[in-house]
Amino acid sequence: MQATERIVELMQEQDVTRTELAKRLGRTKGWISQLLAGEANFTLRTLADVFGALGLRPIIRPATRVTGESIPPPSVP
Repeated sequence: MQATERIVELMQEQDVTRTELAKRLGRTKGWISQLLAGEANFTLRTLADVFGALGLRPIIRPATRVTGESIPPPSVP
């Protein structure tokens, strides 16, 4: 699942409109629309800000390029 798809799902679950998300982030509704359409600069900082505005903390896990499966963290001795 793409980050933008998950953000849209979370917005729907929380009944948060693009206008409300824009207010929370200090951005415009147009910028939110561009972001969700993949037309705005999407950085890890942007991802953290958006998730934070939705009351969440993103967790980033590396995945293989071929399968998309998460790579488990190294075991600690």
